[in-house]
Parts: sequence; structure tokens; C-alpha cells
Amino acid sequence: MKKHFYHRLAISGALAITLAAPAALTLVAAGPVVRLVDADQISNNPIPDKTTDRQLTIHKYQLPKDFDTSKLMPGNGSIDDAKNLPAQAKPLAGAKFTVQKIEPVSGQKLDPNNSGSYTVDSTFAVQTMTTGADGTASLNFGPADGTYLVTEQETDATKGLKMAAPFFIAVPLTVHHVDKDGETDQGTQLNYDVHVYPKNYIDKGIPIDKTVNSGHHEDGKDGDDTEKVTTATVGHDVTWNLENGIAQNIAKAKDFVITDQLDPRLDFSGIKGFRLGYYDPADKVATLHDAAKLDLTAGTDYTVTPAPGQSGTVTITFTPAGRQKLADSVTFSTTKFDEGGNALAYAKADTKQEHPVVLVTDLGTKVNKHVLDKGKYGPIDNKFTVTTDGKTTPPSDNPHVPPIPDKPTPPDTPVIPKVPKVYFVNVGATKVSQEDAKALAGATFAIADTAENARAGRYIQVAPDGTYVYPGDDHYDDQDNRPLTQESNADGLVTFQGLKAKDAQQADDKQDVKADFSRPYYLVETKAPAGYGLIKKPIEVTGDPVAAADPAAVKIEDPRHTPVTPDFPLTGSQGLLIVGVIIVTAGGLAFVAKRKSDAAR
Repeated sequence: MKKHFYHRLAISGALAITLAAPAALTLVAAGPVVRLVDADQISNNPIPDKTTDRQLTIHKYQLPKDFDTSKLMPGNGSIDDAKNLPAQAKPLAGAKFTVQKIEPVSGQKLDPNNSGSYTVDSTFAVQTMTTGADGTASLNFGPADGTYLVTEQETDATKGLKMAAPFFIAVPLTVHHVDKDGETDQGTQLNYDVHVYPKNYIDKGIPIDKTVNSGHHEDGKDGDDTEKVTTATVGHDVTWNLENGIAQNIAKAKDFVITDQLDPRLDFSGIKGFRLGYYDPADKVATLHDAAKLDLTAGTDYTVTPAPGQSGTVTITFTPAGRQKLADSVTFSTTKFDEGGNALAYAKADTKQEHPVVLVTDLGTKVNKHVLDKGKYGPIDNKFTVTTDGKTTPPSDNPHVPPIPDKPTPPDTPVIPKVPKVYFVNVGATKVSQEDAKALAGATFAIADTAENARAGRYIQVAPDGTYVYPGDDHYDDQDNRPLTQESNADGLVTFQGLKAKDAQQADDKQDVKADFSRPYYLVETKAPAGYGLIKKPIEVTGDPVAAADPAAVKIEDPRHTPVTPDFPLTGSQGLLIVGVIIVTAGGLAFVAKRKSDAAR
């Protein structure tokens, strides 16, 4: 997967903006790398002056075709940030940018793709910047503060290239130093001369996956990616797209039944719908397109068991009326057949019979608490059977029954997973004493999905029904939610199971599953064992997608053995330092106090 880097810019001066983080602007992926130059243009005064000119300089580069943006380091606020660009980057002359002054809308997250998050200042004439032979262009704003929207325009020089995303820039700019992990320190200085590095990439068109997909978790969207793994956690929805061919004798068949034996970790949540779908051989990535929605009514056209909320085997039985509707929704070719000799079916609207269709059943499920059961560590997969006119097609390694015609297979396609999968990860650590490595019981830990959320106290939560709720999810911070916590046991072990895996975009049998789906989580000690202090920092642990967590791999040491009620020095009314010492004797407690004499003072 391509990684996206976010470079945070702080708005200076008295601008009052409501954002996701206070006074923060975000440059989105493929946006510019920001560097701060010329020490004499950096002020330690957090209040902008009214005399220094504000200037923006754009440095335009074309990056290599196959350059991986994950190799770019975040800007660290120094003049050397330009060294982050690859040696093959070429200055690009003739690139054009428009610059508009804007005012953020209060209460809105500032987003260049959302015109409702800002208003354009009509009193500021739109400026145009065109890069010269060295790929640079500069614009002087005079001594006035401002926040600006910078948008690249297509020119002859940039045809065939993917233009940089629009971005905001505040001038003067709060100076932030960004480390290799993308962590930003607190800004204390202002920079009046800001340099940005928006980049162009050769537009490769539609991304080409190396896996042939067969979507089983997107719900009814035109153009579902297919055979695509996904991730979920307790209480989350997963929709499986069950695809099968339509028999020519479907109307007269004595039965037509779809049977899906659900994994015990899934509860059935209902049929989301039926549709006709097709694959286009022209697609570079196998994509399931919608040909037509099917208006089938439960109870009239089909029956389904069990009731939503239950687990076990889902059985969908089509009635004679439902089978007739299926037959009426398609026409069958008299000259084209699949590998099994079945006449290909086409949607009625496809009069040229260009794309043979399959029946797609969108079957909804919800991940239940059994994903937390001991020993249930691996992914959830799904197989189903189809019975037509008394003949059952057994579960196949590829749940397209019968084989789907014209499904494209790109060149160099690796081995792909036999069935769609839902991955989870499990994490753990061991709580020990720093002094003697003794296991410590009674330490309570919350867990967060990012280091930033861990530091902000935005932990993963548990809803009253047991659903895990992540920051950003609907219903996060609902009143009845509580933080997801675990307490270390007598062996010092603390484990969390059934968490979201990394949302990898493709997978195949040749991939390293641990590398592709493992992801970091962050433990925060919220209650220390008796007699010990809190850790006071997030502890990173790595989730394992295929096995139980290994708590022994991460040892959390108490930083030092600290009494719960330490004796601190006290200052008396005369400024005298009194140190108390408690001595236990056979007769009880003797208190000894040491103090300076008046003569010594």
C-alpha cells in the first residue's frame, strides 16, 4: 500500500480557526513538503510584526514513475529538507499555480476539497505563479498576514502528469520540527519565507493490483473490488457478496437454494439485497459491476433462516415466484456457454449481450464476541453452496458457482487466496518490576490505535452491546461507552484479542501474512499496581493476525519502585526544612525530627 504523509502547518497570528487539531492545517498526500529557510526570516516573537514581507516560494519537481512516496521523510523544519527528495527528481518548468486568499469557516475542518470549509477573499486579486527553468516561482505578499489556497493548473508542461493536490498555506508559518516518525513538536517561532515542494507523478491511470479480486464485503456499490481481504472487530459489520450463475431452467427448477455455513464468530444480520453483476475483460483489475438491481421481496420471492442476530447456517430458499423473477430479469444466449456448458445469462438491458451476468447476493453479518474466544486467532473466511433443481454444487475454493466467464486475469497474477478473509490481530505484554523482573498483577491498561490517540486519551471503547468502537467511528464517545481495558494477571500478562488488522488492500498465498496484516497498537497504563508508579508513556505493541499474542515479547517495566505515599520535604512558616523519619520500635512509633537551631541560622 502507498503510505500518505501529512505535514502539519500552524496558522499564525490572531486567526481563529476550528480544526481537528487547534490551529492546524494539513497538507494532503502528494502535497508539498514544507521547508523553512533563511534564519533571519524566522522570528522568536509569536506575534507577527507589521513590517516584514511575507513570501511563498514553490519548488516544482517531477518524480520518477515508480517512486514510492513512503520513502519521503516528513519535513523537519530545516533548510536541508530538500534532501528528502530523490536524486532522480527533475525541476519542472512551466508549471502554473493560482493563489487565492481565503478565510476559514468557523466550526469547519479546513479542507481544500470542501469549498464549504472556507470563503474566498474577493478583495484579494487571484495571483498566478509559473515556475521557471529551475522549477521555482516566488510570490511576495507584502507585510500582510494571510491564509492561501494554492491550486495547480494544467499546462503543456504538465500534460500526462498527475497534478499536485490543492493545499493551504499560512504566511507567516508557525515553525514545527517533524521527526522521522511524523511527530510534530510545539511551535514557538514564525517563519516569513516559506518554501514548498509540490510534486508531480507520471499518471499511470487505474492502479493495477497483482491479485484478482472477488469482492465479498462491499455492499451493493457499482464497481466492487473483489477477492479483497478486509478487517473488522467485535460488533462490526461484514457483508459477503455471494456470486453464482443463473441456470437456464431456473423458472421450472424444483428448487433454488443458497446455503452459507457461517463461521461461529459471525452472526447473521440480514440480506442486504440481490443484484445482477458482471466483469468487464477490459478492466485492469477484476471489478464487479452492477448490471441491474433485483426487486425481490422476503416472504414472497424468497425465505431466509435463521432470523437476524443468530449464528449458524444461513439458508436462502427462492420461491416459484422468486425463481420466475430471476428468469424474467435475464436473457440466455443460444450461442455462448460457460465451461460447464451452461448458457450465459445477460441482463435484459444488455441487448448486445456484451457482459454475461451472475446473481449477487449481499449477505450481511456482524462479528460477534466469539472472536475473543481463546484459540480463535486466525482469520474468518466464507464458503457457500448452491442447489438448483436438486443438484448441489459443493463448496469450492473459489466461491463463484458455476465458473464466471470473462473474469479478467492480469498478467503476472500471483496465487490468490482461495476464499475471502476477514483478519484480526491480537496484542499482549508482560508487566514486570524493573528492580527484579518480578511479574506484577493488578496493572490496568487501556489501548489505542495510534500513538497520538494514546497520548490524547482517545482509547478504543466498548459499547454496552460489546461492540468495539474506534476513534472516528460512529457513536465514539457515546455516554454509555467505556474504555476497552485489561488487567495484568498473576503472571503479569495483559492481552487484547480480536482487534482490527492493518487494512491491506491485497493479499495472496505468497505474501507474508504477518507483515501484511500486523499493525501497531499502544497500551496506556491507567492504574498501577499497589506500590508502583504509572508508566506515563504509551507502550507500542504489534498485533499478530494468525496466532495468539506473545506477551513475553514486550515487557513493560515499572520505571522505579515508588512508594504510594512518599515523604516529601515540607517548608515551614519560618522557612525551616523539616525531614521526617519514621522508626518502628517494639513499643510503637518514635518520631525523630531534625532541624536547624536558631543559633545556626
